[in-house]
Amino acid sequence: GPDMRETRRVFDGMFVKDAISWSSMMSGYVAGREHVKALEMFMEMVSFGLEPNAFTLSSAVKACSEIGEIRLGKCFHGVVVTRGFEWNQVISSALADLYGVNREPADARRVFDEMPEPDVICWTAVLSAYSKNDLYEKALGL
Repeated sequence: GPDMRETRRVFDGMFVKDAISWSSMMSGYVAGREHVKALEMFMEMVSFGLEPNAFTLSSAVKACSEIGEIRLGKCFHGVVVTRGFEWNQVISSALADLYGVNREPADARRVFDEMPEPDVICWTAVLSAYSKNDLYEKALGL
């Protein structure tokens, strides 16, 4: 993954930090497998009064998925619904993966079923959720 030290130094020196800069930092931390730092960035962003967007929420959900923070991930799912982002395929796929990886296949399927146009990434996340939980019949029925 990327070395985020220099990136963080530049970010900290910025006078104006917009949604793009926050999203980029969070994505970089997730890509670098520094999931806790990505979540800390989200909390820091919100503490500065910035509203979460589809990109920051997607990174937060991915971070939760990777470190098994299902309860926090469910909180982010609530924010996704409240902000009207449940239609976003990137977020929906991240949510399906969150539930699948953390052995909640029914919730993964619910996210899939609620997507207006489920894509192959979300479909794969639900299949993975079923197979990880030995629900092969349900996987075949998808």
